[in-house]
Amino acid sequence: MSLTATYDATLSRIMLTATGLDTDNTDAIIERTLDGGITYAQVRGASAVPVVAGELGVTVSDYEFVDGVPNQYRVTGNQELDRLYRTITPALDTVWIKSIARPFLNRPITVVGWSDITRAARGGEFDVVGRSMPVAVTDVRSSKAWTLDVSTADRVEADALDLTLAAGDVMLIHVPADCAIPGGYVNIGDTTERRTNQRGQTRVFSLPCREVATPGPAVIGSTSTWTSVLATYGDWSAVAAAHLTWADLLTLIGDPSEVIVP
Repeated sequence: MSLTATYDATLSRIMLTATGLDTDNTDAIIERTLDGGITYAQVRGASAVPVVAGELGVTVSDYEFVDGVPNQYRVTGNQELDRLYRTITPALDTVWIKSIARPFLNRPITVVGWSDITRAARGGEFDVVGRSMPVAVTDVRSSKAWTLDVSTADRVEADALDLTLAAGDVMLIHVPADCAIPGGYVNIGDTTERRTNQRGQTRVFSLPCREVATPGPAVIGSTSTWTSVLATYGDWSAVAAAHLTWADLLTLIGDPSEVIVP
């Protein structure tokens, strides 16, 4: 039995592969701990991963790892006959924007600035007839909000970022552990793309971000869609020749243009 954990810089994920599970296991649970095993949280999409019969294994990608600290993973078979552990300490070298629903949109970004962080009030003061002092009605404040300025070096980068934003998904701004740039799950409002000079290719995107709740566990992404398959292969014979199993086909990475609906 073995469990491997490797960092994939293409989509910024920890790829977890367990093999050699007991034949009695039909599925497995994959969990992550950051405190040495005191508490565990399930990796997104890993509550009941089917065990591949031929390999007696499972494969899952973790896009929500915590940077700069040991991430220990545990794989448990549904019969609890097998339990595997592996620890990896990922090290991001740049900021990433990630779509948990469509991880093929994930890409590194170059943040050139960010605005002051605001937290809007959700209360008010109301004047009362015959009284000098108003009555305050209060509530918890709204979540944090800020604007990120992101630079792209050329037209290709600008188009790719534009397509990522066009998806309209809740995004994870994943920042390195020692980085002061604000991050987390955000909803991005109306974006602006501007030129830095009249003839240059550099563009700066302004992304109005508002902190939002983490998407629920039912939000599970795939690195490709059927559109990816149709765009890559001419027929099923070509698909079968390139991928011996469905698991192999799942490694295909889609193109950001697939988010555009004609």
